[in-house]
Amino acid sequence: MKKTIFFNCVTGLVGLLFFSHALGMELYDDFSGAGIDKTRWKQGVLVREIDAMTSKLHLKAETPGSILMKEFPYSAHNELGIENPDSVTSLQAEVTVVESDLAGSARTYVYLGGRFYNVNASGDKDSYLGDVYAEVNIRGTSRGLEARWYIGKYRTSKSNLTDIVSRSFPITLEYGKPYILSIEFDSTARKFTFKAGSATATYGPAGVPRKARDASKPWKALGATARVYHAKESAFIWAAFDDVQVNGSPYDDFSSLRIDETKWITYDYVREISDGKFRSKVRSSTAYTDTVNSYLSAISAKSIETMQAKVTLLAYETSGGATAFARIAGNFYNDGTPGGGYTGEVGATVSIGGSDLNPKGQWSVYKFRDRDGNIELADLLASGEFSAPVVVGETYTLFLKWDGSRFLFRLDDEEAEYIPDPGSIRKRPRRIWRGAGCGIWFNLDGQEATAEALFDDVMVATP
Repeated sequence: MKKTIFFNCVTGLVGLLFFSHALGMELYDDFSGAGIDKTRWKQGVLVREIDAMTSKLHLKAETPGSILMKEFPYSAHNELGIENPDSVTSLQAEVTVVESDLAGSARTYVYLGGRFYNVNASGDKDSYLGDVYAEVNIRGTSRGLEARWYIGKYRTSKSNLTDIVSRSFPITLEYGKPYILSIEFDSTARKFTFKAGSATATYGPAGVPRKARDASKPWKALGATARVYHAKESAFIWAAFDDVQVNGSPYDDFSSLRIDETKWITYDYVREISDGKFRSKVRSSTAYTDTVNSYLSAISAKSIETMQAKVTLLAYETSGGATAFARIAGNFYNDGTPGGGYTGEVGATVSIGGSDLNPKGQWSVYKFRDRDGNIELADLLASGEFSAPVVVGETYTLFLKWDGSRFLFRLDDEEAEYIPDPGSIRKRPRRIWRGAGCGIWFNLDGQEATAEALFDDVMVATP
C-alpha cells in the first residue's frame, strides 16, 4: 500500500473529535509532588545551571528508579568539565552542600578532581590504563558530612580504579555553609596537596607513582554524585559552587546567566520538578556537539498508546542547523530490519521548536538504522509543520497517538495523520519508550542551541 500523509487544519469537528479522544484518557502525572514520581518515571533529578539569584553554579543529582539500576554500586554523576584540562595542575572552589537525602547505606559526594598524569611511558590515547586520578570531596552519609581526599590509578583500559590512598580530614562540616575545597599536584616534588575548609593534607613523594607522561584521558571537573549499593536505596545531592580558581588564578565566578562555553565542556542541563511542573532544559555549544536529551521516560510505556501534555516553551535558541525542541514522543514498532538494539525501531514525535530562528509546531516519524539509536543516522519517514505560530511563554497542548496502523498528531486543535505501509509494521519495538522533555539534535558544527520548557498534566490512554 502506498504511504499516505494527511494534514488537516480544522476547527469545529476536529475540536469535537479531540474532546471525544480526551474522554478516554486519564491523568498520568500533574507533577504536584515534591520530586519526580519514581512509580511513574524512570529518571531522577539532574540539574546543572547557574542560579540567577546567587550567581552560583548549582549541581543536583539523584539516583533513578530501580528499573534503570542494573549493577551496584550504582552512581548518578553530574559534572562540569574544564575546557583545557591538560594545563590544570591545581583546582579550587567554594562549595556549599545545600541538601542531601539518603536511604539505607547510600552516599553522596561533592568534589573537585580529575586525571593528572599517566604512569606508563607509552600507551593508547583512548585507554584509561595508567592514568592517575585524584579528588577532594565532601561525602554525605547517614552520619552526616565529612571531608575526604583520594588518589587512585586506572588498572584497565576502562574506567576501573585501584585505590592508592583515601583519608578523611579532621574537621566538622555543616549543611548550608560554604567551604573551600582545593587540590594541587606538584609533578616535580611528586606530591598532592588537598585542602578542605581549614584543614590541609599532603601525600607524596612516597606512595605516589612516578609520572611518565601526561594523562591519556585528561580531565578536570567539579562534580556531584549520588550513589546507592542496593536496589531499594535512593540518594539525592544538591550543591552550590562559586569562585573557581585554576592554577592559582580566578577562573569563573558564575556571574553569567549561563555556563561559559570558553571555560567548560558541559553545559546547562535540567531535569526536575519545579512549582508543580516538570522543568526540562538542554544546551549545547562549541565543545559539546553530541545529541543531548533531558526527558522523563514512562515506566508503563508498554500500555500507553496515546499521550498528551501541556507544554510551555520558556527558552529557545538555535543556529547553524541544530534542532532544539520540547516534545512528547515514543518508539512504537519495528520494521524487521536485521540487527539488534534500536535497528529498525520506528519512533514518532510531536514538538515545539525546530531549527529556524523562530520556533514552530512540528511532527515527525523516523526509523533508526543502527543499534545505538543515533538520530543523526536515522531515516526520516515523514514529517510536517503545524500552521499555528508558536510563541515562547505560551502554553500548548501536544497530542500523539498510535493505534497500531496510523499515527495521529495534534497541536492544540490542529491535526495531522500519518499512515505507514502496513507491510512495514513487523514487530513490537525492542526498546519500547514513551517520554516527554527537551532535546537538541544535529548540532554537528557546535553551534549555540538551547531549549527549556515546562510540562504539565500528562494524560495517557491504553489500548
